[in-house]
Amino acid sequence: MLEDVHIPFAEFDDKNEIQTAFAQLSDDLVDNVWGHNGERERNQRVVDAWAKYDQFEKDANVETLTSLQIATAATDVELSENYMSHWKPWHNPSDTGTALIVFHLKDELKVWLSPSADDDESVSLKNALRSTLIDFVDPYSEQASTFEYSVAAHRGEELVSVVSSRELFGRRQLHELEHYIDGGFDEFGTFSGRVKAFGRDLGMMTLPPTRLASTSRGTRVGPFDFCIGTFEQDPVKSTHEAAVHVALREIAERSAGLRVYRDQLRVMPYGRPEVDFFGIEERRTLNAGREFWQHRRVFGRIALSRKLNPNLRDKAGREGFIDNSARRRLRLMIIDLLMRTARQYFGSSSEYREQWLPEIQAANKAAQASESKVRSASLRELMEHIKLHKEPLIDALHKAESLQIEIGRIREKRDVNGFSRLASDVDEMIRAKTLFRPPPKPTRLKKFEPIYREFRDDYNGFIASVEAVSNAWAEACSEFGSLDPLATVQKAMGRDQKLLGDDIGRWTSDIKSGLNREILALEARAEADRAMFYKRALPLLKRVEDAPDTLPKALFEMEAIREDLYREFAEFYLAYSRGLARLAAGIDVDLAISWSADARSDLETRVEQLTALAQLGITVEIIGHEFETLDAQVGRNLRRLPSEVRQSDAFRLAMEAHQALITRLHFLAPLRIAGNQLRESITGADIAEYVSAFFSQQFKDSGTELVVTPAFAETTIVDFRYRIIPVFVNLINNALYWVKFATSRIIMLDFVDNEIVVADSGKGVDPDDVSRLFEIFFTRRVSGRGVGLYLCRANLAASGHTIRYQSGGPSLPGANFLISTKSPVNGN
Repeated sequence: MLEDVHIPFAEFDDKNEIQTAFAQLSDDLVDNVWGHNGERERNQRVVDAWAKYDQFEKDANVETLTSLQIATAATDVELSENYMSHWKPWHNPSDTGTALIVFHLKDELKVWLSPSADDDESVSLKNALRSTLIDFVDPYSEQASTFEYSVAAHRGEELVSVVSSRELFGRRQLHELEHYIDGGFDEFGTFSGRVKAFGRDLGMMTLPPTRLASTSRGTRVGPFDFCIGTFEQDPVKSTHEAAVHVALREIAERSAGLRVYRDQLRVMPYGRPEVDFFGIEERRTLNAGREFWQHRRVFGRIALSRKLNPNLRDKAGREGFIDNSARRRLRLMIIDLLMRTARQYFGSSSEYREQWLPEIQAANKAAQASESKVRSASLRELMEHIKLHKEPLIDALHKAESLQIEIGRIREKRDVNGFSRLASDVDEMIRAKTLFRPPPKPTRLKKFEPIYREFRDDYNGFIASVEAVSNAWAEACSEFGSLDPLATVQKAMGRDQKLLGDDIGRWTSDIKSGLNREILALEARAEADRAMFYKRALPLLKRVEDAPDTLPKALFEMEAIREDLYREFAEFYLAYSRGLARLAAGIDVDLAISWSADARSDLETRVEQLTALAQLGITVEIIGHEFETLDAQVGRNLRRLPSEVRQSDAFRLAMEAHQALITRLHFLAPLRIAGNQLRESITGADIAEYVSAFFSQQFKDSGTELVVTPAFAETTIVDFRYRIIPVFVNLINNALYWVKFATSRIIMLDFVDNEIVVADSGKGVDPDDVSRLFEIFFTRRVSGRGVGLYLCRANLAASGHTIRYQSGGPSLPGANFLISTKSPVNGN
């Protein structure tokens, strides 16, 4: 009977009593299975009911009985004070709230307890929970909400935040977007609100309904607030700065959505990525430019109240509104507003887009052109520096080495006169450190990279030699300076002061000369610009003199000329003024522009390469899909050739080439992702056998030895074969390329300190390249694509593994890639 089931509850005044109360709750819960705390008749009914259900499960071969699971779950939990410590009412009795603590989690929540749960399925489960709980309280409301919430996972002593009410994209952030609408509908269906398009405030607008509102008490939709905002997806068309645009795209990935709130609490499932209640994406398939709004790229909400909209009622189970006339009416009102505003203000049919977008694009392209000039100037400055100082640097390096030897000689012979003579030479070496230092290096040098690296290595060698000279000189000063220590320090102080003073004087002189030249150029341009309006407007004056009736048109054209010239002049002079203000404020404009230029250049290149990679992926997918059929057709038709042809050497070579190609492609079968795939135990011996066969010809042709240590052979990785095998194929393929430049050609698969090592005897990775080694499209190979190492890291990360680079060990002196798996098993 239902009344036989007891719902455990407890009240206590002192938080120190919680452990006792929790133990009593657990006992009361178990009593619903064991039946020992109630009346005798009730207890017997509980025991008899569970006995029948246990027998039913035993007959069905259920592995663990439900009664046992409930009893175990209730008795096997412990309420730690750590679970309560981040709950505000626990520390402040005047606060109120609710704490929900969940034990014995299902897989959907268990992923939060494992630090290594970052494979595809775990990430999907985490994102689903976040999208459900994020913005649980209306973040766009102007009324301060007293409802605070947070969800946290306890990993032992570690507290992991899942989501909280502090993580929000609210009204202030909405109003910073370049496009937004913010207002509300009245009881008649008329929308009134503020519009901002392309970064410009267009003021208030009013849109009457296109269809009459229902006046029936049971079907009408009452007043509600509405706001929505977004940004241009193409950075060239956006008024947002590049860094802000990148940040907005990241925020949109986790927070975008058009949500529904009732009395400030979210109505589910509206706003989730997979729930497009207002059909935004469906309309975009008809005309993406005209419809403008994107479901996964908008921020906004519909704010209802139960009092003003009683006809919008929820289904059971948080599945949205009941399908009635009010729900359909609400949906049509929002759809109508989205379509009309897209056409009037934002989309491809909007006159504002037609009018303002060219200006925005022109400004952005002008900025890009300026950045391009900065990149070119930086590259030119660097190469001129190298050209000017390359040979003097080599001479200085030899001189520093000789000077170090000479200092050693005079110390050994206690040559005081020689010590005094060397002081000026040491000063010259120290001064040369600044003279030869190369200017900042642009991100991409392309064909000039080898020239730069050679100069950089020579400069680093010179710096090391000068440091050695300085140390030897300091020791010599300690030995010989005992004659007059104070004079020695004073001399060193005067030398350093002079070095700095000379540098400052040279820089100041250069700046003054540059400012004088710039003032003259600015005055010349200003003089020419002042005459520009008169030059362009003079024909209008003559036209009105000849035809007085053209006066209105002439005045209109004259105003247009002034507006055009104002925009042109303001673009130059205001930018000039802002640049000077930033210099005066101590902002390193050169560094900022160089960084922005490099970042934009990287982004542009990456977009181009990603597009090419996507096209390549589609091609491979098509070829792979048709591979078996094409293979059968080629083989069958080759065998149908006349016997005399099949007996020829040409035919034999063609068949051998065909079979070699087929064998090669079949080797890639483990790399296919399509179809049902299972995790399996992949041993190091399996991997070694695969790569040995796959690269057998390359190993033979290049004279490369593949060394597989026993420790690696006995290592086991539990994962998908299609993820793990490509990692080793890519690493071995890279190693084969680089060891060909070495005398001793060895590639080693090893297992050291709980890490899998793929090492080679090549020259290793250049120090400047280590930070970008795993970036997509970064490569130093002549015909490389820059995809292999990126995919290695991506494949490993999908299952929670990591990869890093280490030069000069632990296995071979060249490149060493170390892989940490979630649970490698080593037989030793």
